[in-house]
Amino acid sequence: MRFNKPFNPILGETYELIGDGWKFLSEQVSHHPPISASYAESDHYIYHTTLQNTTSLSIKGAIDAKPVGL
Repeated sequence: MRFNKPFNPILGETYELIGDGWKFLSEQVSHHPPISASYAESDHYIYHTTLQNTTSLSIKGAIDAKPVGL
């Protein structure tokens, strides 16, 4: 298990993390545009979402994250 690698997966690569009473799974589902799907659950909640990042080229640069899901 690596804790120092940033989550920058290739298409289809998954990231799984299991803790005490909870688990989290994320997968890169699209490369262009980059979209990640995530799912987490415990005895108290179920969470799922997709995340699409868009970037623009400018002097300052900008990143816009659009979470979609529950």
